[in-house]
Amino acid sequence: VLQGWLDVALNEKGKEEARKTGEGLKGIIFKKAFSSPLIRAKETTKIILEASGNLTTPISEENRIKEINFGEYEGQVYKKPNGEIDNEDIKNFFKDPLQGDGATKGGETTYQVMERTQSFIKELASINDDNNYLVVTHGFATRAMLNFLYDDPSSFWQNGVPSNCVVNVIYAKDNKIYLEKKDISFL
Repeated sequence: VLQGWLDVALNEKGKEEARKTGEGLKGIIFKKAFSSPLIRAKETTKIILEASGNLTTPISEENRIKEINFGEYEGQVYKKPNGEIDNEDIKNFFKDPLQGDGATKGGETTYQVMERTQSFIKELASINDDNNYLVVTHGFATRAMLNFLYDDPSSFWQNGVPSNCVVNVIYAKDNKIYLEKKDISFL
């Protein structure tokens, strides 16, 4: 199902993945957490903070890191039981979202999501302190946000849609942003 802006809660598997990720981040002190306003991201944020020992870390909702809006495709099942995608828009979206509007009829383009997510991460990086910040977003939004930091930005998916709860580590120094670690999984 293309969830996009659909506001659905985490299932038990999602809660367990968030807990394991939080345990993997134990020992890191977060000054602040930023979460997409969608319920699944807010729940993930709280579980990660609790499992990592950051019970008092303040959380701010941030609209700019919300998932892509799939427009009229929101909520649609896009894969057949055999894994085949028969909708050409959606097939092209997963093949190369940098070409055309992809699976977003009436929704957002890839470039619109890149603009809003990158404006957030650049603003956060401009704080330029030595603190850690937790940012909890979604798969497409993650790729859009970090696209300008990839060695090959023309490869949007970077060899695949990110798995749930992967961790990317970035740091800022001297007004530059660096991607230190990509798609770490604690699952």
